[in-house]
This record gives sequence, C-alpha cells and structure tokens, in this order.
Amino acid sequence: MLSDGCIYADEDVKRVKYAYNHGHMVASHTWAHKDLTTLSSKEIHSEMGRVEGALERIIGVKPAFMRPPYGSYNDLVRKVAHARGQKLVIWDFDSGDSTGSTPAQSKAAYDKLVDEHPSTILALNHETYGM
Repeated sequence: MLSDGCIYADEDVKRVKYAYNHGHMVASHTWAHKDLTTLSSKEIHSEMGRVEGALERIIGVKPAFMRPPYGSYNDLVRKVAHARGQKLVIWDFDSGDSTGSTPAQSKAAYDKLVDEHPSTILALNHETYGM
C-alpha cells in the first residue's frame, strides 16, 4: 500500500522496490483511483499510462495486470487494458476491511469462506489502521 502521498515519495519508492525485488507481483490500480467506467478512452489511457510510467521509472518494468478501482469495468476499459498489454484482475472475495468491517467481522467472513472449501480464492484486502 502506498502512503497518502505520491508514488514518487521516498517511502513509496522503497515499498515498490522491496515488493518487486522480493518476487511480488506489482500491478496497476490506476493513478487517481477513478471509476474507469465514467471516463473516456483517452482518460483511461492517461490513468493507466501514468502508473506504467511510474513503475518503469521505479523498477524498470510495465505492469502486466491492472485491478480497476471498485472492481468497475466495461468493454471500453477491457479494450484499453488490452491495447496497453494488461489483463484485468478482479477479486472474488471482499474481506470488507475498506468499507468498515471490524477485524472480527473480516475474520468471520474468512472463516465462513474457508468452511465452503473453495479450490481457489482471490481476496480483496487493504492495509487498514485503527484510530
């Protein structure tokens, strides 16, 4: 997770490099976290291109994957992602941590999911902090 600042902030550059250098996938989540389905092709390209440029500058590679903010995408978003050589990644389980679920509620949701014995799971999680 990036700080509240810019991806070029020293702390965030270190985080991105650390993740990449330790074998983690570094993907795009767009520049300004806008609902891509409300944007034009040019605006979507801009949102994706700014992140690509940042990642190329920081770690020397373009992302191969992009998770659209809010899980919101349409045919235009798919088309732009394809043109940029990126695949869309969408989760199939949301822990609720970004929408106010307590840690106990998130754990209960995971416990319920595990009881259903899925063969695979792609979870949406956020780094959250208590006040």
